[in-house]
Amino acid sequence: ALAVTAVLACHMKREADVAAELEFSRDSDELRKIIAVRLDDHARILLAGAALFNASDEVTRDEWRIFTQSQKLESQLPGIQSLGFSPLVSAAELPALLRRVRNEGFPEYTINPEGNRAAYAPVVYIEPLSGRNLRALGRDNLADPVRRAAAEQARDMNGLALSGKVTLAQETGQDLQVGVLMFTPLYRKGAAVDTVEQRRLAIVGWVSMAYRMHDLMDG
Repeated sequence: ALAVTAVLACHMKREADVAAELEFSRDSDELRKIIAVRLDDHARILLAGAALFNASDEVTRDEWRIFTQSQKLESQLPGIQSLGFSPLVSAAELPALLRRVRNEGFPEYTINPEGNRAAYAPVVYIEPLSGRNLRALGRDNLADPVRRAAAEQARDMNGLALSGKVTLAQETGQDLQVGVLMFTPLYRKGAAVDTVEQRRLAIVGWVSMAYRMHDLMDG
């Protein structure tokens, strides 16, 4: 009787384990699909931001604010921390960029992290321009290897790339969350971008989205 009971117990446990694994697999697959659809929605907004730059001689800070506000991100796609623009500038071009941004009403604007580098991709526009996002102004996306890898992947692919885990400049030390960024490239107008080499020569900046992971998943 004990042997039969043991066999039945093992059989029932295996059945329960199989049922639990199937349920977990279904739930995980559903969650994966939801996340994929949401990121596709985010990608379309990012590409629309790049299209705004491609269609204009110059996109002003006010125009970037109006574009972002018109997306109604907080109500339509909650979980997006920011939508930003980072131009690619050389060391020789950096002083002029700093002067321009400071003259636009940001007298303390500087590059973060500091240091002498051949090229920079600092955040110049970011929306919403309030709260935590103010901390991200001037963040150089080429200074951090994780951000840089995603930006360069987007540049070389002429597409979108999601970074690995980073600590966003928006973090204040309270309610600390893992962050990720999505990049899409901006190329010089009229430049050939058929090959990787051409794209590297034509790159002039990136449009990016930042996410705090818990906020993204809650959204």
